[in-house]
Amino acid sequence: IADQVGTVNRNVQSIADLNTQITRLQASGRDTATLIDQRENLIDEVAAIIPVRVMPRDHGQVHLVTAQGQFLLSETPSQISFTRSPVITPAMSYDPSGGGLSGITLGGFDITPGSGTRQAIEGGALAGNFAVRDGIAKDLGDQLDQFAGDLVGRFQDPSLDTTLAAGDPGLFTDDGNALGSAANVEGLASRLSLNALVDPAQGGDPSLWRDGLGATAPGPASSDTLIRGILDRLTEPQAAYSIPGLSGIFSVAQNAAGITELVGVQRISAERASAQATSLRESLAANEAATIGVNQDAELQSLLVIEQAYAANVQVIQTASQMLQELMEIR
Repeated sequence: IADQVGTVNRNVQSIADLNTQITRLQASGRDTATLIDQRENLIDEVAAIIPVRVMPRDHGQVHLVTAQGQFLLSETPSQISFTRSPVITPAMSYDPSGGGLSGITLGGFDITPGSGTRQAIEGGALAGNFAVRDGIAKDLGDQLDQFAGDLVGRFQDPSLDTTLAAGDPGLFTDDGNALGSAANVEGLASRLSLNALVDPAQGGDPSLWRDGLGATAPGPASSDTLIRGILDRLTEPQAAYSIPGLSGIFSVAQNAAGITELVGVQRISAERASAQATSLRESLAANEAATIGVNQDAELQSLLVIEQAYAANVQVIQTASQMLQELMEIR
């Protein structure tokens, strides 16, 4: 978002500078086609980020205004304000009164996509990134947190591992701790970890998968009771946690598949909308080219006629020159 805002601000300033140069060159009667092409390219870059309308003005200048009526460029350029957030936590949101995430303002007005203000911009790459930050990514984060909560909860039950005391962390932990309740899952996906007691990378003993996390002595090497119990918990349908968008009771694999399907549905919907917008843009561009562009077939036909006329004139001149030469020789 910050990069796109920076691009818009730089391009608008450059367009303002080109306006000045074009006006000066037109006043001196010099050609401005190259500068106008440069300005059009910059306007196209801005329009891809924030949809704008171009308003032609006197002396070859243009003004830029958003679809909601806010001027990006009038007599002078306006700058969009945005504050980058280096780290975004699950608890952060966009709220002008103090949600932790920045919106964007233009001329003192809140134009943040989705803010509900009359000046809020719609469409363009910038609105898409705000939709990801404030909606899509947050929803996916909630789903992953609930999935992590389900995973932790399945394996910290003392009825599965009888060597655990109430409140002890199970096979999966909340950053080394037991999960208190389903209400404490915000941000859990980023804190999810394997219990250090069984993790060799953290100095743990893998045999505790067989004997129990709280075992004080090795058990029979042939014992598979706990391992089978772990496998059963993975495949056992449970509804202890509520994953947004899913309803019912599911196994761990089904929960993962359900989240993947939800993401896939959003992706397909976004691709369909993008294809429709691209088709509309191409159709409008073709109509514009047909209206104001050069008809190449007609121009080629005119060129052929001119070429034929030129060839005929050359033949006439050559014949006349030959006749004069012969007359001079007779004399």
